[in-house]
Amino acid sequence: MQSESKEYVLIQGIEVPKGQPIPSRQEFTKWATETPETSIQVSLFIRALQKFYDVPYEKTLSFFQVAGIHGYPGDLAWDDSAPPAHQRGSKMIYCTHNLITFPTWHRPYMLLFEDLEFHSEADKKAWTDEAAKWRLPYWDWAIPSSKGSVPDLFKPASVNIRVPSAADGSLQKPENVSNPLYKYQLKWAKCSGTSRWGIKDGVPEEEWSNGINNYNSITDAINLHNWYGVNPDDDLLGRPASDLVYRLLRSVPEWKNFSSTGTNPVPDPDKLPHIPWEQWVSLEYLHNNLHGFIGGNVWADGIGHMQNVPSAAFDPIFYMHHANIDRLLALWQTVNPDSWFESDASPSATDKLTPFHHKFASGKVDYFNSDNVRDWTNFGYTYDVLERKPDETDEEYIKRINVYISTTYSSNTGDVLLGDQGKLFTGDLKVTDHTYDDYLIDVLYDR
Repeated sequence: MQSESKEYVLIQGIEVPKGQPIPSRQEFTKWATETPETSIQVSLFIRALQKFYDVPYEKTLSFFQVAGIHGYPGDLAWDDSAPPAHQRGSKMIYCTHNLITFPTWHRPYMLLFEDLEFHSEADKKAWTDEAAKWRLPYWDWAIPSSKGSVPDLFKPASVNIRVPSAADGSLQKPENVSNPLYKYQLKWAKCSGTSRWGIKDGVPEEEWSNGINNYNSITDAINLHNWYGVNPDDDLLGRPASDLVYRLLRSVPEWKNFSSTGTNPVPDPDKLPHIPWEQWVSLEYLHNNLHGFIGGNVWADGIGHMQNVPSAAFDPIFYMHHANIDRLLALWQTVNPDSWFESDASPSATDKLTPFHHKFASGKVDYFNSDNVRDWTNFGYTYDVLERKPDETDEEYIKRINVYISTTYSSNTGDVLLGDQGKLFTGDLKVTDHTYDDYLIDVLYDR
């Protein structure tokens, strides 16, 4: 559980046992492949998340208040901190959207959720060992194997989970419990259940108040999003998520362009010529799109909580999505180790990331800033794909991560070229249904 010093909640990260390697955040679908009936970590995660929900909403460390840091209720200071300073509609909120501190502000936010949500008092060694190794899993919605599908563990209203073994070591009958990943339910509010791509104008209250989910539409949106308003002259709008991830990680080396939509927003399709896509495809741009792909199409099919910034953090899938955003940030930092805030950047790398407090080595308690969270491994976690091999040099490590990015996320490039979807060809040249080679060339050089 988060410790408190003075009146503040201190975000430290989960402590790594002495002599043990830093645990990794795992891809959610792979992590949950082992059935909850036999997985200790999944069972602990489900139990802990429900206990987190059950904390009374008036408590600082309740799920309600922690989720509310991101958006609404708004206008409220959290943890006796400075009040929120960013306008959203008629309210002020903490979340730093459209600013270059967007990636770094969300890093301690995920640490807060990770540390609060998972704290086991289990007395069996196997369970406490698994609890010590657990880190918040990320949902990689861009890998081809996921096909854009929401992981199965989010979908059932109840789930069978493992219980401690009997005295003779044999497995006990699983326990059936309500699934907290299915929805977070406010028992005292009109909208009492989580919706994912669901609520339409005119739907009776009794139908939408308990939550509406349309997972097929989420899958279609992540893979196709044909409704996104693609203009023939727009180079990348509507591209598959994997293609955007590849381009972002391999072709956007400056922090100001990588971090936020605030420096170069997506160009207006009615005002040409465009600025280069490398300047407006940012981490926040991908993040924003996935909120829409998960939450719903605001123009046609009804929306769910993830589509709306003020309510997004009340959907538990928000945290697995943002763990993936933090992983993409860590991947980008790994292959661009010298890129960071410019000296004259605004906000700067030393601006405070309100309302997140940390106790520093000097003993001082203060807000995090972006420099403080630059090295994620200082907070007791890394990512499965970023684990280093023994005796691997920095050069070998970066090369291997670049290969991982290329082989994992660039599978759509050939289809883009073949269909001339990017308008890369001009004049009378026409691309037909013939077979073409799709070349990928990596050039490594000493910068």
